[in-house]
Amino acid sequence: MSKEQLPFERPIDVYRRRNFLVTGLALALLLGGALLLVIAIGWHFTPGILGIMGVTLGLGLLLSNKRRAMWAMRHHVHVRADAAGIWEEGRLVVPRQKIAHGYFQPRRTLSSVCLYDRWRNLVFEAVLEQPLAAEMLRALTLDAASRRASYHTVSPAHATPLRTVAIVLAMIAGAMGLGTLSSACGVNGPFSAMFGIVFGIALGLILAYVPLSVTVGIDGVDLRWFLWRRFIPMSRIVRAEPDAFDVRLWLEGGESELIHVGISENEASPERRDAIVARILEVFAARRGASAQHDIAGMLAKRARSHAAWFEALAALRASKGGYRDTVVCAEDLWATLEDPSAAEDVRGAAGFLLRPSLDTEGKARVRIAAEATASPALRTALEAVAGEEEDQAVTSMLEDLATQSPDQPR
Repeated sequence: MSKEQLPFERPIDVYRRRNFLVTGLALALLLGGALLLVIAIGWHFTPGILGIMGVTLGLGLLLSNKRRAMWAMRHHVHVRADAAGIWEEGRLVVPRQKIAHGYFQPRRTLSSVCLYDRWRNLVFEAVLEQPLAAEMLRALTLDAASRRASYHTVSPAHATPLRTVAIVLAMIAGAMGLGTLSSACGVNGPFSAMFGIVFGIALGLILAYVPLSVTVGIDGVDLRWFLWRRFIPMSRIVRAEPDAFDVRLWLEGGESELIHVGISENEASPERRDAIVARILEVFAARRGASAQHDIAGMLAKRARSHAAWFEALAALRASKGGYRDTVVCAEDLWATLEDPSAAEDVRGAAGFLLRPSLDTEGKARVRIAAEATASPALRTALEAVAGEEEDQAVTSMLEDLATQSPDQPR
């Protein structure tokens, strides 16, 4: 059975997110910029660039206000966090199903716990230090052992001054090229220049505002940007520490991986950096406390066996009472293995496959919690399939992919 989640309850300071002055200013910039842009296109109004700037600033301010609670006010209220969600003074203010992500945000003055919805909008923030923040996240099953945490950092295209210069040159070249092309197609006057400027700005905005996605799970750190992707198993990470505005992961063998988080103090770079480091440290603590009751990895791992031989052995374990080589694998062992973040991915997936026939509603929920704490896409997909309604054949196909892609798979 899954461990009981104790509720968090105490008087604390809560930030009120809504700031209508900021929202009004953002909407005014957005609508005013759009109007200027329409006038520029329809009446050959050359300074149409002002409209583009207004729309860009309005969108940026609106998104920032939704995601960072700009100039929010603090209120002291009685808060309860449990399986139903967040309660203030006995009133449910944030249902649990609305909360998709949550993590502890360290700060030099007032640290806090931040909760976000699936669109990464901030839905709740309270002033809490790390021990109390851990209690609240645990009550909501958002702690490091229960769920992965996702962060958006600076675009890698602007992570260093050299890359920024290269992007600016690319914008200028794109603007000039499109301007020349539009002139060649018979579009003359301010339109050709305007098309080039719009293209250059659009290119710069795409490269500048598509962030690097950093997902910290119990099993590792997953990095994504456009089509580029890298997964770093937690078993390879020796320590994590701040490095200027970035996070440096020290790996086995003295290697290191630098995660670019920000480029200036004007951004929330130090906060994002410290939040990522704090979450990785929480994962280290959770992994130290997690261990399987028995070592059954040798029986569950694929090793050098063919897929057919591996599934034949798993089928024998699933069907047998006395079992594989006269060894009984009990459900407690399988649950401990499935939830052990240090176990290889193929071993954890195989444990889920063996548990699948006996899963009730609570068991499926427990598997989904393990999946939510996992950053590895292949393992997460396999565990979600174990807890889903797919046929066994589909699950075994996912396990085959998992065994092939697993970074921990023995060679």
